[in-house]
Amino acid sequence: MGTISKIDDVQLVSVNKPNGIAKSTIAKITGQSKPTFTDGFGVELDGTNDYVDIPLATDPINKTRGTISVWMKLDAAPLSSCVISLNNNATSGTTNDFIQLQFYRVSSSPSALALELFYRSTVGGTTTSNVCNAKAQSPDDHGIAKKRIASAYGTDPSDTEFHAEAIIGDSTWHHVAATWDTSETLTVGGTDYDGKMKMYIDGVLRQEGQSTNPSHNGTGTINSMVAMTATLDDIFIGIRQQVSSNAFNQFINGQLNDVAIFDTDLDADNIVAIYNSGQPGNLSENSGNYTGLGNLIGYWKFEENSGTTAFDLSKNSNDGVLTSGASYVAASYPLNSVSYNFEGETTQEGATSDWSPGNSWVNGTSAVNGTYWARDSNKTVKGWNLGQDTTPSGATGPSGGVNTTDGSHYTTTNLDKYMYVETSNGRHAYCHVTRMPAYDSDSMVDSGNDLDLKFWVHAYGSQIGDLYIYVSTAATSNHTAATELAAYESFSGYTANSSVWQQKTISLNSYRDGTPFYIYFVSQNGTGFRADLAVDAVQIIES
Repeated sequence: MGTISKIDDVQLVSVNKPNGIAKSTIAKITGQSKPTFTDGFGVELDGTNDYVDIPLATDPINKTRGTISVWMKLDAAPLSSCVISLNNNATSGTTNDFIQLQFYRVSSSPSALALELFYRSTVGGTTTSNVCNAKAQSPDDHGIAKKRIASAYGTDPSDTEFHAEAIIGDSTWHHVAATWDTSETLTVGGTDYDGKMKMYIDGVLRQEGQSTNPSHNGTGTINSMVAMTATLDDIFIGIRQQVSSNAFNQFINGQLNDVAIFDTDLDADNIVAIYNSGQPGNLSENSGNYTGLGNLIGYWKFEENSGTTAFDLSKNSNDGVLTSGASYVAASYPLNSVSYNFEGETTQEGATSDWSPGNSWVNGTSAVNGTYWARDSNKTVKGWNLGQDTTPSGATGPSGGVNTTDGSHYTTTNLDKYMYVETSNGRHAYCHVTRMPAYDSDSMVDSGNDLDLKFWVHAYGSQIGDLYIYVSTAATSNHTAATELAAYESFSGYTANSSVWQQKTISLNSYRDGTPFYIYFVSQNGTGFRADLAVDAVQIIES
């Protein structure tokens, strides 16, 4: 993980993680007496009676819009269980106002779960409930509710044939972010409603919309969201507080870490930036594409590793208490990685156009300072296109972005985008250039690990051109000033549009000296229009 800057000139302390876990630099927050922690722990909950209680001295929750962010590694299928609950009047149980992120069991045969954001408000004596559901990830649909953004599930049996173990039983840390905005317009069936919620799993938007009565065999009823006016006075992590009886149930079994609450609905770039660390980073200061520090209103890192206090590292100082045996535990996270899947880029489904990549990608002629990148100087430099579904040319190109589990094609919205070279016009006249954001190897967890560039390529077509990968420390360069990492001048195994994507791996071990470097993807046009070459799921990762 990278070096964290000072906050208001408060002294930073560099510490080593135990047992070979990565180094981290953690700052104290001005005005608060907080210990300085390592970055290698989380909170362990036993699924029976453990939880974290956070009484709110003052209510910081924005009822109009907000975000919950949490890392989780669950040891067992949670059935119906609650990750975090923001409650009103929790001690007396007289009202039903709350915001909850929870697992909801929708079917026992097969075992089916939804991860849902539940927003309930009581205004003027009328209770309004709004729910956004994201199905647990499965090989079949990867959490997409078949374009039914307004309903949790449809009547199609395939909508419910998935298992919780697909995402939570894999002994792997996952990041979940859920947002709400009671003023954003949701249009369903030509009718406008107030309020939209979104659910992200591992940086990918899995669902948006809202519905009530989220039955697995029904469509639900859309309501305009009414922002609650009640004061929330308690936060529970790992349990659901049953307001009507003031009882606790739906305990989480596993580990939670880096629970954060924001007073705005973070955009996709911020959520991806939080996830892209590969492990929980320090949200108490802005870094990279993460710019949400000013909106951070609750933040529990669980790095204390002793005692029962969980310090709130936001400005609000709402410290939590580990309750009924909840304990700190050493956490082992995935190795550091940065991934780009292009799903957050704007394009209409089925449409193609030049695009402006987010996350500091640079596309086309602005990526170079020379007149050409190609082997031949008569090539005009152009950019890559952003594609979705199939490309416009026949008998070429992919039918959707890559499914990284097996190299097959996604055909579902929010998972099927990719970048590609359109060769229908001009044919052999062009060279296409795009540049990745700068990467600083100081962010590596362990310099003893291998550092690799991984990406997936689809090169179906009888007139495919060549693909070259370059690296340079210059933000503007050309092929004569950069170093060629790999050249793919002939592809094999691409016999049809339905052929699988192929993953390529290139070592970056020679570029771990701490100097930021840039990766360039350069494709020369083929000799004809059957030559659409696509790239997806670009990743720099330790291995």
